[in-house]
Amino acid sequence: MKFFRRSKKSISEPKTSKKSQQQAYDDVERDKYRLYNGRHDQQYTLAAERSRVFANWLKLPPPVLERVFAFVCPHACDESYENCERSAVEDACMLCDLRDLAHAGKVCKLWRASAIKVMYVVAASASPA
Repeated sequence: MKFFRRSKKSISEPKTSKKSQQQAYDDVERDKYRLYNGRHDQQYTLAAERSRVFANWLKLPPPVLERVFAFVCPHACDESYENCERSAVEDACMLCDLRDLAHAGKVCKLWRASAIKVMYVVAASASPA
C-alpha cells in the first residue's frame, strides 16, 4: 500500500516545473522580439481582428471546382465501359487519386459538395431512373 501514502513535502513550497520554466523563457524571448520589432503589437492586433483568412480559392463556383477535381481524380469521370485495368493511366494510382479527392472534399462545405458530385457520378449514372 505504498502508493496511498502522502508525500512528506510541505505544501507551502512552490513547485517549479519544467513547463513553467519554458513558459518564462518564451515570455523573455517574446519581450526581446517586441523590443526588436516595434510594430509587433500593431500587426498582432490587426491579425487578431480578422476572424478568418480570406482566400479566393475557397469561393470558386461549383462547376470550376468539379473540373479541378476531375483533374485530380480522372477515372471518376471516365464514362467508358472499359474495365479499370484498360482505362487506367499507366503511371497513376486510382486509389491514391480517390483518396486525394476525398481529402480535398474535407476543406470546406462547398468543396465537399463538389467533390461528392465528382466521386459518385458513376453511381448516379448507373442507377436506374
